[in-house]
Amino acid sequence: MRNKLGITFLLAIMLVFVSIHSSYATGDSLSALKQQVKKLIQQNNELKKEVKSLRLKLEEQKKLEKGIKKKNSNGTLKSIKVVTGGVDVYIDGNLFRPISEAGSVVETITYENDVYVPVTAFVDALTNHSKQVTWTKDKKAVYIGKEPNFGQKDITELLEPYNYSGNIFKGTEAAFKILDKSYYPFNRFDFFSSWDHYTYMLHSKYSQLRGQFVIPYKYLGEDDKATLKFYSVNKRGEKSLIGEYSTETGKDPMEVEVDVVGVDILRIECEGDYSVLYNVTLAGIE
Repeated sequence: MRNKLGITFLLAIMLVFVSIHSSYATGDSLSALKQQVKKLIQQNNELKKEVKSLRLKLEEQKKLEKGIKKKNSNGTLKSIKVVTGGVDVYIDGNLFRPISEAGSVVETITYENDVYVPVTAFVDALTNHSKQVTWTKDKKAVYIGKEPNFGQKDITELLEPYNYSGNIFKGTEAAFKILDKSYYPFNRFDFFSSWDHYTYMLHSKYSQLRGQFVIPYKYLGEDDKATLKFYSVNKRGEKSLIGEYSTETGKDPMEVEVDVVGVDILRIECEGDYSVLYNVTLAGIE
């Protein structure tokens, strides 16, 4: 009997010991779990901050790579990387340092292998202050020397030709050469033969057409001639000459100014050899 009681007592002590040990183990586990949860919450908060920071960086990177895709009358706003300074500019062998109106030196800007300088300082240096430079904030335009006529715009941006037989080039495709000199107009109209023409429906909305007329050539000794003609055309197709310009190989580009007030339909023709009319603009009625 005593042996049974002794065994029972020992078993009871062992059970109590196991129970006490289990309670301590359970307490330790709960404390450890609480610490782990607290640590995970902190890590989660830190991750949220990192994710937010990465999103902001990603948005900035998108702006840098693509620019802001918002166009308005003020142009296109872009984020670009440029190099400021580090370029010496010489005019006729003399070092040129751009100076602002406030009297401070203005750094040059280099972007995609093109060097940019402030227009006022550069024009002053080139013309010895003989050309006035005017910035019009409302029109977002810079005038050098004589101010243009009211509302002068690139004709290719204003109107599509009603019909034509020839080639119209814009932007970089409008470039051409005379001997070894390159010209980079914003538009160009080619005349290969007397059949080439360009007709525009003006509807009496414009006052003046302007541009430049020249014969491109590659070889010395060429002897080409061309005559550019502008007609006001009525709805029966009858033409009235309103402007005429003649040139030949070797002559500098000729300034073209045609009064188109009251012209409903404008037709441009050219007789003679290959020639080009470029930087063509239309001015609106004031």
